[in-house]
Amino acid sequence: MKRGVLFIWLLLQSFLIKAQESVVINGYVEDVHTGERLVSAVVMVKGTSNAVFTNEFGYFVIRIKKEKDTVFLKASYPGYLPEEKIVILNQNHTVIFRLRSDNRLDTVLVYARIPETKTTDIGKFDIPVRQINLMPVLGSEADPMKAVQMLPGIEGTDLGRSYFNVRGGYSDENMILLDGVPLYYVGHLGGFVSVFNMDAIKSVQFYKGGFPARFYGRLSSVMDIRMKDGDMFNYHGNFSLGFLSAKLLYQGPVIKNKASFLFSFRTFPWSGLMKFLTLLGNQGQSLGYNFYDFNAKVNYKVNDKNHLFLSFYTGDDKLGLNFSRLFNDNQYLKMRRTWGNRLAALRWNYIFSHDFFVNTTFAYTLYHFDDIFRAKNKEENNFFEYNFNTKISDLTLQSIFDYNALRFLRIVFGYTSAIHNFNPGISYVKIQQSDTLENEHTSSFGTYQAFENRMFIENRINLKDIVKLNLGFNLVDYSIQGKNFIYLEPRFVSTIIFSDDFSFKAGLSKMSQTVHLLTSNSIGLTPDIWIPSGKEFSPSTALQYSLGFFSSTNDNRLEFSMIAYYKKSSGLIAYKEGAVFNGNAENWQDKIAHGGIGLSYGIELFIRKKYGKNTGWISYTYAKSLRKFEQINSGKYYPFKYDRRHRINIVFIRNITRNLSFSFAWTFGSGYPITLPVGLYAVPDDASLVSQDINAINPYGFTYGRVAYIYSDRNAYRMKPYHRLDLGLNFNKKVKHGVSTWTISIYNAYNRENPYFYYLKQENGKVKIYQQSLFPIIPSVSYSLTF
Repeated sequence: MKRGVLFIWLLLQSFLIKAQESVVINGYVEDVHTGERLVSAVVMVKGTSNAVFTNEFGYFVIRIKKEKDTVFLKASYPGYLPEEKIVILNQNHTVIFRLRSDNRLDTVLVYARIPETKTTDIGKFDIPVRQINLMPVLGSEADPMKAVQMLPGIEGTDLGRSYFNVRGGYSDENMILLDGVPLYYVGHLGGFVSVFNMDAIKSVQFYKGGFPARFYGRLSSVMDIRMKDGDMFNYHGNFSLGFLSAKLLYQGPVIKNKASFLFSFRTFPWSGLMKFLTLLGNQGQSLGYNFYDFNAKVNYKVNDKNHLFLSFYTGDDKLGLNFSRLFNDNQYLKMRRTWGNRLAALRWNYIFSHDFFVNTTFAYTLYHFDDIFRAKNKEENNFFEYNFNTKISDLTLQSIFDYNALRFLRIVFGYTSAIHNFNPGISYVKIQQSDTLENEHTSSFGTYQAFENRMFIENRINLKDIVKLNLGFNLVDYSIQGKNFIYLEPRFVSTIIFSDDFSFKAGLSKMSQTVHLLTSNSIGLTPDIWIPSGKEFSPSTALQYSLGFFSSTNDNRLEFSMIAYYKKSSGLIAYKEGAVFNGNAENWQDKIAHGGIGLSYGIELFIRKKYGKNTGWISYTYAKSLRKFEQINSGKYYPFKYDRRHRINIVFIRNITRNLSFSFAWTFGSGYPITLPVGLYAVPDDASLVSQDINAINPYGFTYGRVAYIYSDRNAYRMKPYHRLDLGLNFNKKVKHGVSTWTISIYNAYNRENPYFYYLKQENGKVKIYQQSLFPIIPSVSYSLTF
């Protein structure tokens, strides 16, 4: 009751402080050719420091002191010609900027923009889509998930995969949003390709600290990816074929300047060839793999105040093994795995007034994993079947209100209501011998339904362009199985501007997480199992502090930042020592260590050049991440699995000509922590606890069949350092029906043998440790045609 009264009081206050001395101007910034609304475009009053960004829907509101009868407004966006408009200040205005694209500008102009020194963001990155497309990656497949791994404070998995960890967090602590809706699974090919087709992506924004109050549900980061809306004026498309995928995109108007559509499809192009070659070479044994992504969007302008969007995504991975003649014609073995996502969202933008904007979203998202294994002996009529499936789905209603109350005060507030449905796992086993059912068994993690309601408010305050504040909170009410959890999450970011090119920022964010991913430590393809907080353990929470210095040159070509952070997490979960997922869904709670504590702190240095012929960045991160569980490592702190003390990333992109660009990316990281044996002891032949067949012989001549290892404390040793150089070349050429692009990439250009894992092996009566490496130098090429 008290929190409801507080929320209503804050809302009423925002309406009572209506500004009298200023004029409100609102509007949109669009692409003149397509009608696409531009995210994070800058709209400013020419000759002043009064400037704002467009939001994720291209909408802006700016307040102007009524000192003159007219003002010049200027809108700009990278890759577009700036546009200016004269606005008469005798009444409220809606202004539409329609910018004209011109790729030559990337090499000759610096855009009017708001430098990092003057924003209230600490730990936010806007990553231009064009820059992502030019970065070298495995398989020449542009990928936003891999691009962010080159930023400071973000730890990738080093093998060209899309998964990453942020400031000491696990991968499930990252909220990945597609058009504002969470996705629970974001990789194909074991994570080497993300589910995001860059041809359909409009913008990518990444947050790792100083989280605005509207974001929720994860402890470590938020990645906000927005799809293109569809061309309002012309029909056109794009086709590409590469080492890892074949893609097709098409878009155009349904009603010109009124409604548009977009759809894209991507798949693994070599599935049939893989199946044929394995079948040909293995006499009846075949391996088949495929993935696909399908995106669709409809964009409809109802009128000047109402705008509707309908987004849809579906994508799956499919893996099949068929050993129809493994031993003889009477026996077969078949395995099929399917996993992926479904997403649908209906969004409504409504302009109540010139200073009041609302976005409402109704969405559904689903992740599923299905595993089927069958073996049969036709001659003896023996049959074995194993099925396992797991899924999680959300139904969400969210409204975000954006009210520009005063020239120095903007209030963003709203609510989110979500229903989570969990089916962590059901396994089924059937054994039949000679037409007689010997065993049939079903086990289940159980099913759960959780309700999550959140209210938030952000107060963005600008005090004479010297001090900028974002003060807010997120109020969480989570209930499951009759148990209720309530959290108040304060959010605070302050910016003190010492000059146009130097500022100091401080931030505090508390986050909570009610869903958790069980990730096995074993090597191989294991399912992602999402489980809820509930009776067994409480939601996880994290409190993060950030301090940073930001600087930029006068022309904003170069930006520099140094950020120190400290994060403490509680209520973490992990598999207990030795526990792995074995396909049995029973007693899963006994395998989980919960109530864990995480400590992470570090310093991040970042220098970036955003404009000109040469662009890119250099980053250095010093970080330390520790974990503590009562059930692990004797209750002592130990280095987290992805505790990497030093990380250096260098990204360089050179626009050689308008049609030719070169890029390279180099990364270095000190070794990951690892647990190794420090001794061993002999075990008699009939012992049941064994670890290796090495036929050890003790000094007294007694023969033992096996030995058991004595291990160090958890993660007490370090693997070798990791480093890798990737190269890329992009060549564009105008052809009869459009523009063709050849992309050439070389992954691991100097063929570094980086460690993937270590294993033990006996040689000449001694146990030695060996390194397993993957992915040597891999060249790749892709071709695309824009028509």
